[in-house]
Amino acid sequence: MNIFKRLQKSLPLVRAIGVFGAVGIVSSMATFATLQTTGHAFTGNIISTAASSLQVSLSGDNGTWHDSLPGFTFSGLVPGGSASSEKDLFVKNTSTSVVALTLSVPSTPTVSGSVDFSKVYLWITPTNVSNRVSGSAQKIALSSLISSPVNLDGSSLVYGQAVEFGIRVTMDAGAVTSGGATISNLDLSFNTQS
Repeated sequence: MNIFKRLQKSLPLVRAIGVFGAVGIVSSMATFATLQTTGHAFTGNIISTAASSLQVSLSGDNGTWHDSLPGFTFSGLVPGGSASSEKDLFVKNTSTSVVALTLSVPSTPTVSGSVDFSKVYLWITPTNVSNRVSGSAQKIALSSLISSPVNLDGSSLVYGQAVEFGIRVTMDAGAVTSGGATISNLDLSFNTQS
């Protein structure tokens, strides 16, 4: 009988520990869900060339070449999470000389929400197209592309040669400071190095 009295006296303490534990678990799960929201996106973008000797295509030698075309939409981005799925883009040299490429964002994109451009990255990877050129992934902060053209590794092209670029997007954990964010009118401009 002595055991039952002890159990009855400790029951309120056990219940209190249980309630605090449950509240802690629920609030941790809510915080985790908030941090994992995928409302961040890049939309309404244009890919263009700033040099008459360059053209772009989404399907390479099998498609048509343009001076500009609609860009990609990257959605479901999680700050501090994994990279977006890769999108392919081809750039072709139509001049009579060897050219190397630069990439820039000629005007500041439109942002809904609060985004730190120094913590948003484009990963540009030149891939091997019919034994033409290849290189390693280049991680470029969006803030760098806005401030000045960035030389692209592995992009030296002779006349008629094209390079395929794989493009992915990542964000550091602190890239978005409140709720969901959308970056739109992010225009990528390819040019030749001077």
